[in-house]
Amino acid sequence: MDKDKFISTVQRFVAIEAVGVSALRGQGKGVLGVIRTYLGQLDLSLGDIKNKDQFIDWLDIQTEKILDQLPLKTDLGVQRERQLIYF
Repeated sequence: MDKDKFISTVQRFVAIEAVGVSALRGQGKGVLGVIRTYLGQLDLSLGDIKNKDQFIDWLDIQTEKILDQLPLKTDLGVQRERQLIYF
């Protein structure tokens, strides 16, 4: 297994383990899979983020992207909490 494949596999595993079934219980059918898939494929290089404010802006953008993909619209706070569990 090459390095990129290994990193991708580990990231997917962490996304699945970090966001368990109980974390999203009651959020609707399909929500758990969408969030796990999104976090498992998220580019974590963070590019040129150099401070807390830039990171918060990046996190807001990622939260909006997850919300756009959800089969049911859920509370922004719930999604932020799940991301913070992952990070």
